[in-house]
Amino acid sequence: MPTPEFVVGRQAEVALFDDLLAGRTPYRWLEIYGPGGIGKTVVGGKLLGHAQARGIPMAAVDGIQPDLTPDRILGLFMTGLTASPAGEKLADGLRAFDRQFRDYLIVNQVLQQGGGIAALFDVVGNVNDPAGLGSILGGLGGAVTEAVKRTASNRFAMERYLRGAERALTSSFMNGLAAGLTELRRPVALLIDTYEEMEGLDDWVCRTLAPGLPPEARLVILGRNELHRVNFDWSEHGDAVSSHVLFAPWLATSDLAGSLCGNVNDLFVGTNRGGQVTYHGPGQVVAYPLIDLKRAGYFVKEYVYRIEEAVIRTLGVFGVTGHRVAGAPGIYVRLDDPGSHALLPQRPLKASPLYGGQIAIKSEPDFSGLGKIAALGIKVSRNCTYHGVALNVAMDLEPFSRINPCGYTGLQTVDLSTIGVSVGWAEAADVLSRKLAAYLAP
Repeated sequence: MPTPEFVVGRQAEVALFDDLLAGRTPYRWLEIYGPGGIGKTVVGGKLLGHAQARGIPMAAVDGIQPDLTPDRILGLFMTGLTASPAGEKLADGLRAFDRQFRDYLIVNQVLQQGGGIAALFDVVGNVNDPAGLGSILGGLGGAVTEAVKRTASNRFAMERYLRGAERALTSSFMNGLAAGLTELRRPVALLIDTYEEMEGLDDWVCRTLAPGLPPEARLVILGRNELHRVNFDWSEHGDAVSSHVLFAPWLATSDLAGSLCGNVNDLFVGTNRGGQVTYHGPGQVVAYPLIDLKRAGYFVKEYVYRIEEAVIRTLGVFGVTGHRVAGAPGIYVRLDDPGSHALLPQRPLKASPLYGGQIAIKSEPDFSGLGKIAALGIKVSRNCTYHGVALNVAMDLEPFSRINPCGYTGLQTVDLSTIGVSVGWAEAADVLSRKLAAYLAP
């Protein structure tokens, strides 16, 4: 009996990872991707266990963690690496970064408690309330260094610090990691899980993090979407990165279509947006906002929230209550009572022992009694958005039965017509366009 190419237990992925650690591959960055529910987080746990067994320091970050920024990702990597086997040899090299990162967190606490730059300082740069600022700094105790005090003493010093913080922290982390690796004399590994949830940071990962890592550092990315389809710039790295499709152990290679079901001989078009498979057809309002997020003054998560809010407000015009589901972008309605305002029973995030209890791993979203009425799929490159949102108005829903919308098996798709709302496409499009214009405004 022939040995299957992929077997339960994910040993093929562990073998790939072992080759990566041993330097037997031309690439230093490994991407493992596949549809939702196929077991990428299980793979991540096995890779972490393998690294620990080999005494290889490894750190993991999960893309679903709230408020991820480049600096916080670097901080999590530092914490994970120094807590790993032999991590004490990395700690000395990363000491300067650790100090700078702690200062960065304290500066952000000062800004948060002080109400932001505009509240802390007047227009000429002086502190509005020296006693109040002193109280904030005093409340933070011995963690406040002289460097933090100098930064908080003047508006322009604060603004200069914030403008350069990401660049300075990234440089400090890379230099410290390189110094620690010289002492360690073995590779280290960095893992990013649920990458599709942090694709707004993909430009930074692609252009800054990955190419800035020392040669002895290995990067593993687990996500739903192939990297070069998320951002074609990954192709510029050539042989430095390799993509590996994660097959379900129960599927043959020819059946890899985890988001398709039934007749899959229709026309499918690959895109570089986030999310899995969806369907577009007549009777559906599709809106693709083109927004410069830097100019607009908000980040990707807020952008997604604003689009969802515009859809919710659009549905409200027609007497329908839209709902968000944790971990599943898009808008949903109650099938039994589309006008109900009752809160959905959200399933909470939970800590995973695979990551030492430090990282939240999301439960599968609970779609009980819900139908999806609007889908989101966005892409952000160089702070500019494209792709967008689709609202189902009055359409033939049969094609949705041939896919697992957004990769979720059994998720029901509905439109306004299905839930008893009779409205023309033009009217729905007009309302949605006006709501988007209002909620996406700076």
